[in-house]
Amino acid sequence: MWVSGGTDGVVKAFAAAGRPMPVFAGEGENGFRKFMSGAATPKVTGMSIGQPPFLSVISLELARAVLKGEHPKESITIPFPVATSDSLVSGQTVFPDLPDSFFADFTDSGPNATVVLCQAAATDGKACPGNLKVNLGGA
Repeated sequence: MWVSGGTDGVVKAFAAAGRPMPVFAGEGENGFRKFMSGAATPKVTGMSIGQPPFLSVISLELARAVLKGEHPKESITIPFPVATSDSLVSGQTVFPDLPDSFFADFTDSGPNATVVLCQAAATDGKACPGNLKVNLGGA
């Protein structure tokens, strides 16, 4: 089942109808990821990907780096973060205590993350501790 937004609602509809759960591909909604992680039932197998809101952070860093002569003036490609049923990490890529409607793609994860933002930045607009590192790829 391929869903573009509202994926957790489609999972709930399948469950309410008593239908077998297909494999899902959907966006970065926290509710969908809760089903994928098993934090909500039924547990589903799936992949979650969405256009991350951190693209604005990357755009500002690229502009700064170009103006400072630290990066060539050229377009860059930013891979979208992908989460699967097997790769979700509570507190990093799925947030059991946050609403289902929360967009969990606010940050990247893993050793080659483009940018890692803390939950407080996404939920409360608070600065994350430490220094923000943006990986522009090859910079």
